[in-house]
Amino acid sequence: MIETIIRWLSSFFGWEEEVYVESVVATVKEVVPTSSEILYKVSVESIGKEMSPQDLASDEVACVESLEGVIHKAFGFYVGGEKPMLATWLFLDALRADERFEEIEKGGVGDIILCPTGTGNGNVRGHVGILGNYQIMSNNSYTSFWDASFTHDTWYNRYQLRGDLDVHFFRIKV
Repeated sequence: MIETIIRWLSSFFGWEEEVYVESVVATVKEVVPTSSEILYKVSVESIGKEMSPQDLASDEVACVESLEGVIHKAFGFYVGGEKPMLATWLFLDALRADERFEEIEKGGVGDIILCPTGTGNGNVRGHVGILGNYQIMSNNSYTSFWDASFTHDTWYNRYQLRGDLDVHFFRIKV
């Protein structure tokens, strides 16, 4: 069908069929997902799965280990090196030191949101997740599975209003 349309357009406008088809193919090949889009896709695919199967941290505090599992699944590396990191405040330093990540002022879909323990009022532990359009995906401390139980508003209410935690956003540049 598309070939018929191309032939008709080519004859109508006097185009050379082969040149037109090659330019369409070249344009399609240039569409490559960004690293943030890849991280978002893998994060969505990980919903309902145990992303910290090594159980280096207890499920209640396995958010960094689980996020490291998603990053490893998407890109084949841990920010922590040979094994996943476990603490949000150490993860902040590691992301800042890692050239594959860039700290940004405002996060978008597929970016990391991090509220490190020790930066707030002590009412809430830190947490880390991946931003979606309307939700934030992270380790669920109650089920131990990766899920999308936070909206942007519920995250803000818990970690910023209730916990007064600092908020950091990082974009992967791999």
